[in-house]
Amino acid sequence: MWTIILPQAVRLVIGPNVNQAIGMRDLLTQAQQIYAANFLVMELLFVASIWYLGITTVASVGQHSLEKHFASKVSGA
Repeated sequence: MWTIILPQAVRLVIGPNVNQAIGMRDLLTQAQQIYAANFLVMELLFVASIWYLGITTVASVGQHSLEKHFASKVSGA
């Protein structure tokens, strides 16, 4: 189980879990709460989009390396 099933399962589970961890809704909710107080709507949405771009870029690179690592274990290379 540890050498056959688990590496295959981890490889398939990595993608959906990384996508779930990136919460755009949480980021936008925080931006809405801030711009409700100071009325800087466009500026805060721009900052939130830059943060989201940075977070997704880092998460995508990490996800790619994890998938590559587990794919090499499954293929036996």
